[in-house]
Amino acid sequence: MKSGFWEALKRDLWVVLLDAVAVNAAYFAALMIRFYVNFTLRPVAVDRYLPALRAFAPWYTLCCLAIFLGWRLYGGMWRYAGINDMNRIVGANLCTAAVHVAGTL
Repeated sequence: MKSGFWEALKRDLWVVLLDAVAVNAAYFAALMIRFYVNFTLRPVAVDRYLPALRAFAPWYTLCCLAIFLGWRLYGGMWRYAGINDMNRIVGANLCTAAVHVAGTL
């Protein structure tokens, strides 16, 4: 790849790190919203879903970042985002949703 690509990625490294944190936080928050009832975590979540989260989260994070990179979400000028950028964001999120569903089945 061209060196301009790597320069842009280095410049947006903080965005990549924030995406990694956001992907994992959303995954964890969804489990907590689903299984945290009456100030206790339901046993089905502890027995089944938390180990699955620990096993799948690193791969899911890497897949999400690769999908975001493939959809060219990094290296852009977000100050001037337009409809094409929105279409790329929606497409990338649909792809990551499909990866999440396929990976957790």
